[in-house]
Amino acid sequence: MNNHHGGVFAVLAGIAVIAIVIGMAASCASVSGAKGKSAVLVIPAKEVQDMELTMTKQALEEAGVKVTVAAPTLSPVNGMLGGSFTPDIDIASIDPAKYDLIACIGGMGIFDIWADPVYIEKVQAFHAKGKYVTAICGASAVLANAGLLKGVEATCFPYEPIIALLKEKGALYTDKTVVVSGKIITGNGPDASVPFGKALAALF
Repeated sequence: MNNHHGGVFAVLAGIAVIAIVIGMAASCASVSGAKGKSAVLVIPAKEVQDMELTMTKQALEEAGVKVTVAAPTLSPVNGMLGGSFTPDIDIASIDPAKYDLIACIGGMGIFDIWADPVYIEKVQAFHAKGKYVTAICGASAVLANAGLLKGVEATCFPYEPIIALLKEKGALYTDKTVVVSGKIITGNGPDASVPFGKALAALF
C-alpha cells in the first residue's frame, strides 16, 4: 500500500515538474514575443528586392519585434526575384510615434520614390524623435535626400549614381557591408540582407 502511494506521489511529482518546465518555457516565449517593440519596413511600389525585405523582416520578428510593411499604396508589390508582397499600410499612414525603427528597403523601384516628399518627411520625423533610421541598398539615397547622412559614415548599393548622391549630400561613403553610425544603420545591397537584418535585430 505504501509502495503504491509512493509510486503515485512520484508520478504526481514528475507531472508537477513537467508542468513547471512547460510553464517556464511558455513564459519565456511570451516575454520574447512581447517586448512591445515595433518596426516599419518601407518598400517601393514595384520591384522591391525580395531578400532585403524578407530577411530583414524575419530577423526582426525572430527578435520579438512586431513588423509592419508600408508602401506608396496598398497595391501588391512585385519582387525582383518573383515574389509578391501586400503592404499593411501606405507610407502616408506611418505614425513615427508608434514605431521604434524604420527600415527603408531597396530594389529597382527605389529610384521612383527616393526623393518622394512624404517618404522623406517620415524618415526625418523618425530621426527627430530619436528613433532608429535604417536603409539597405539604393534606399540609402532616401536617407541622403532627407539630409540625415551629412558627416555620417554610410554605405549603399555599389552603383555610381547612388554613391555620387550620398557623397553630394555629405555622407562619408564606405563600401562596407553594414555600417552602424549611432542610430543610423545602412547596408550595401542584397548580399547584406542577413547581416543587415541581424544588426537591426540586435538593437532589441
